[in-house]
Amino acid sequence: MVAVYVQSPLCWGIHTGAQQADIQSAADLDGKVWAVSRMTSGSHLMAVVLAQQQGWDHTALKYEIVGNLAGAKGALTATPPAAHGFLWEKFTTKPLVDSGDLRRVGEIPTPWPCFVLSVREAFLAEHAAAVRAVVAAVAGECAALKVAADAPAVIAARYKLQEEDITAWLSTVEWSCATARDDAMLRKVGETLAQLQILPQAPAPETLWHAL
Repeated sequence: MVAVYVQSPLCWGIHTGAQQADIQSAADLDGKVWAVSRMTSGSHLMAVVLAQQQGWDHTALKYEIVGNLAGAKGALTATPPAAHGFLWEKFTTKPLVDSGDLRRVGEIPTPWPCFVLSVREAFLAEHAAAVRAVVAAVAGECAALKVAADAPAVIAARYKLQEEDITAWLSTVEWSCATARDDAMLRKVGETLAQLQILPQAPAPETLWHAL
């Protein structure tokens, strides 16, 4: 990792099938089955984070692997449902909420920045100057997009979303391209991944980050 790309957290919607009337809040999902795109994915990781925040036993969580957003919709709206809860970025799922297929019963932001820029070590060793130039260029484009008057319309058209939703999304996003190492953040992510057993143990921050 060489830079934090998006400093703001990713806000995940906590969803259930619209017909699952017994689920009205995140608390009602304790002991239920979670739809996940795949094991060790973001939807899986955030289910563990939610369990920890709610005081549930995260080691007892149950999962239904659904592959993608369409698979999650199918699992949550089946009769009987194959899964009861699903975590996904809330603006991406909003069309399914607007259509009445899913209900959002809560939200949970990631407790860390949501995207970083990573580079293959061998490439970085030979092309550090080029990587610095790319990071600077990306930062400039992000800053321009943030203030572009036509950005909501362009993004809404490309991703088939409502322009007002994109305007709301843009108000929450903070691109940074910050290259300073944040040890506290890296430890928190590493510890969570170790608890999930994606990593055997939390790595030291200095082993994860390369100063440009």
